[in-house]
Amino acid sequence: MTAVYKRELRTCFGSLHTWLFIAGCLAAAGAFFDYHNLLLGSTDVCSALCMPMYLPISFGKGYLYVPQLTFWLTLLFPVAGAFSMAPDRQDGTDLFLRALPVKAGAVAGGKYLALLTVYAVPTAVLCLIPLLFSAFGEVDMASAYAGIFLIFLLGAAALAVCLFISSLTKKVLWAYLIGVGALWLLYLPMTLQWPGVMTSKVCLTVLEWFFAAPLASCLSLMVCALLIGLIVWALTRSLPAGAVTAAVLTVVCMVLFLAAPGFMTGLVPDMMIMSSPFAQVETMVSYSELTVSGIAVLLSYVGFFLFLTVRSVDSRRFL
Repeated sequence: MTAVYKRELRTCFGSLHTWLFIAGCLAAAGAFFDYHNLLLGSTDVCSALCMPMYLPISFGKGYLYVPQLTFWLTLLFPVAGAFSMAPDRQDGTDLFLRALPVKAGAVAGGKYLALLTVYAVPTAVLCLIPLLFSAFGEVDMASAYAGIFLIFLLGAAALAVCLFISSLTKKVLWAYLIGVGALWLLYLPMTLQWPGVMTSKVCLTVLEWFFAAPLASCLSLMVCALLIGLIVWALTRSLPAGAVTAAVLTVVCMVLFLAAPGFMTGLVPDMMIMSSPFAQVETMVSYSELTVSGIAVLLSYVGFFLFLTVRSVDSRRFL
């Protein structure tokens, strides 16, 4: 793993996309710190990490709503993840790695640790912000560094997701687009706070149906069953295995819908909110507290998607 980590680290810091990723993270964070802490004169570092921006617009009355920092990070994490494994499959480097006496876990672990090291660079810069602000006012250091730590854990979870997606395709562009789509799906519960969603009659009608109708949860679970079947097919290279997995899970969803519709009511929305790493981080940062359940959710994403990445790498070892 050490050899893979060192090789990947040299590759990352020798590539333009890594420095663009670091610059993008710092630019996004800098914009929110500038608005919440400098423009509004607040010393609360956590407000820049979890609160949106309301910018005055030049025409009429109103404001421009800018989603919180974590939304913009969903566009940046796939930049780092897309270049982790997809280029190796495209240029044949993965064939060389498979020929070496290196386990799939060492390959996935080394690449993931390299991504974490890259993400640690902008995180380390953010750690200087509370010290800088303390020269101009009183800063709650414990709350500030707890928030930065949670943003780092969020990045660790998101990078694990993007690493797995990168292991499934040879095309960097596809890895990036699918990674953005996956992170947006995890971010979806956060969009319920957007003014455009809360003031739209169409959106409110759809949300009311989604939270109240058992059929909505059933259909959502059936889509998840199809996605799980696709993942099984990608990992095992067996179409029957993926089809059977999706069919069995779909039948289970239909049986639950017919036998216990009350149980299905609001099941998927509640699961999405509880399992969303973005929602967990915002809740903990907003209330300035670290919870075992929230950290467990973030770490579970790391462990689960690293396991899937190892299986993806191992499935191509003998091809």
